[in-house]
Amino acid sequence: MPEIRGVAVAVVDPDGKVFKEWGVQQNKTKSMTSCYIQSEKDKQFRIRITPNIDGWDRVFASEVYEYGVHDMLVTMRLDGKEKVEKQEVLYLDKDHPYFDYTTNGEVYLKAKKVQDEEGRTRYYNWAFKDVGIELLFDNLSLDSTTTAPDASTSGIIEITLDRIRVAAHDREWDEIGTHAYDRSSATSATSAAKDQAHMATNTGGDILRGTHHVIDWEYLVPDAAGPWATYKFFYRSEEVLRKFGFEGFKSDLKRAEIEMKKKKEEEKVRKRMEAEEEDEWYVRMSRGPVKKMSEQ
Repeated sequence: MPEIRGVAVAVVDPDGKVFKEWGVQQNKTKSMTSCYIQSEKDKQFRIRITPNIDGWDRVFASEVYEYGVHDMLVTMRLDGKEKVEKQEVLYLDKDHPYFDYTTNGEVYLKAKKVQDEEGRTRYYNWAFKDVGIELLFDNLSLDSTTTAPDASTSGIIEITLDRIRVAAHDREWDEIGTHAYDRSSATSATSAAKDQAHMATNTGGDILRGTHHVIDWEYLVPDAAGPWATYKFFYRSEEVLRKFGFEGFKSDLKRAEIEMKKKKEEEKVRKRMEAEEEDEWYVRMSRGPVKKMSEQ
């Protein structure tokens, strides 16, 4: 989706290819944007967050901006649920030790850390479990108060950004305060409901060591004021997206490619037949008219 409020967010596959987006919208305040993406069963996805660092440098240098240099807390939720799926700090402060100059601050939400039944922490990727989940258009508005009637099948990937100020250094685990971000925390594994639209699929069972480092942070504005920016990706099957009147699917491109190849083959056959007919005409002309012998 297009950049809003200094940050661009996209859904990508494991190779970094951006999912095609349809029906991109922004609300009047330009703090919320949404689009449709195509879901394919068992296809894995990640979230790419790209800050406009040069733009933020100008904002931080402005005397009008009263908050000074700060960072962002990225929060990911799935399918209209209040439960947080993943959180990550997006560093805008280039002087912070964790700012990544190699990516110019860009981060990926690649996987979720989950504890298995034996208490070991493993990496899990996100993948589409079911496709073709359809909602009424009334439930797809950009109104922040909109809620889906069935949270488990709402088909939404939601990313929110909050302005925060992060401590200069993280600390070893002792206790989590009111606002703290555990860089290696893991949530307990739960069985996926049958109608759950997303699930975390095992990506190989990589076991992580149970070390903990905590980053302390605080909101720049009250949490009740709402997020700085919200990005909603409504995922639907190709069939449903076609019902909405969208075009440009991979299957369309494949059919167009096949049709183009067919036309090229037909053109080759036509030219070959014309060449053969032309050769026959020259042969007939070279022999001259056929003379008939008069009858005696």
